[in-house]
Amino acid sequence: VLASGLTGLLHLYPQAEPALAVLGLGIVFMFVNNAWIGSLNAVDRQVAFTWAALASLVVNVGLNLLLIPAHGYLGAAWATVLTEAVLFAIGWLLTRRYVRPVPLVRLSWRVVLAGLVMGAVLLPFRGVAGLAVAGLVALGAAVFALAAFLLRALDTGEVDMLRRAVSR
Repeated sequence: VLASGLTGLLHLYPQAEPALAVLGLGIVFMFVNNAWIGSLNAVDRQVAFTWAALASLVVNVGLNLLLIPAHGYLGAAWATVLTEAVLFAIGWLLTRRYVRPVPLVRLSWRVVLAGLVMGAVLLPFRGVAGLAVAGLVALGAAVFALAAFLLRALDTGEVDMLRRAVSR
């Protein structure tokens, strides 16, 4: 949502804005993929995720060959996001097999809804530039945190852990 303002604030080329907006979608997958990796490492299944990473490499090369000639740098951005989505799916399947089934919908709908609320609040500010973007990032974080709290996206153990971290 804030790709335009971030492009200006970070002094990126103006043409980077659409790619930044697309790549922003991949952050969700990248975040969860790290959880899959951590889970598989914890149960000594690093080799399984190495094979998943190899599969995602093949997918990425294929998508780049398919999308870049037709869509240029935006094709490369979409190839990255789609590769992360594929790695997400493989990681979920591996975690299900070697650790335990992960109920994605039950665990994530509140977080996704909080993110949509944050996006809706920030949407009217899409064209804002300069240092105001930093304030909007802070606003977005606060809105997300409030929405996540109101939706009870964190269980009591996570809330206690957060309280201990903040009290230090």
